[in-house]
Amino acid sequence: MRRRSFFKTAVILFSLVALSLGIVGWLLKQEPEFYVRENAAPVGDEDSIQSGKVVTRLNELMEDMRSSQKGDWWSTLSANELNSFFRDGASGTNPLTKGLVANLPDPRVAIEDDRLRIAFRYGVGFWSTVVQMELRMWLVKDQSNLVAVEIVQFQAGGVPLPKSWVIDDIAATARGLSADVNWYRRDGNPVALCKLYANQNRPETQITTLRIGDGGLSIGGRHTGTLPVVPIAGK
Repeated sequence: MRRRSFFKTAVILFSLVALSLGIVGWLLKQEPEFYVRENAAPVGDEDSIQSGKVVTRLNELMEDMRSSQKGDWWSTLSANELNSFFRDGASGTNPLTKGLVANLPDPRVAIEDDRLRIAFRYGVGFWSTVVQMELRMWLVKDQSNLVAVEIVQFQAGGVPLPKSWVIDDIAATARGLSADVNWYRRDGNPVALCKLYANQNRPETQITTLRIGDGGLSIGGRHTGTLPVVPIAGK
C-alpha cells in the first residue's frame, strides 16, 4: 500500500514538472508581433535604398557632432528605416552604426509612444527564442549632456529575465561613446545615467534634444564653443 502511494506521488510530481516545463517552453516560443511582422518581410530594393540612407545619415550625424563648423545639428531615424537597415545587413565604421548592429542576430525594433523596443533571435532552430528589451530614454532636466536610459522590460519570449543581466552591456556601449555611467532605480526599474563627453573637461557640444516618439528616434544639439575665424582673402 505504501509502495503504491509512493508511486502515485511520483507520477503526480513528474506530471507537474512536465507541465511546468511545457508551459515555460511555450512561453519561450512567444514572439512579439512587431518582430514576426518585420522579420517575415522579404528583403527588397527598398530595404537596400533605406539602409544606405541610414548609413549616410549616421555618418553625417557623427561628422556634425564632431565638427565645430556646424552650429546646430539634428537627425531622425524611423523604426521602418532601422528595420530596413537590419534586414539589409548593412554595416559601417562609425560607433553609432556599430552600436545599431551590436552583433545581435536578426535584430528588429519598434517605437511605441515613448518606448523603444528591441528584439533579436537567440539560439538556433527549435531551441531558439526571441529576446526583447524595452527602453525609455530622455535628457535629464537642467543637466548638461546627461542622458537617462531606463530598462522597462527584458524577457525571452514571454518569460521575464533579470534586468541586471544587461546592465554591463549598456554600460559598455555608453563607455564606447565616451560616457560615464551611474545607476539608480525608478519605479523598480534600473536607470543608467550616461554623462556624454565625460572625457572632455569643457565639452563644446551640447545635446539639446533626445526624443522617442511618432515612430522615430530624434537627436539634436549644438556646438557651444567659439567658431574659428576664417581669414578673408586680401585682408
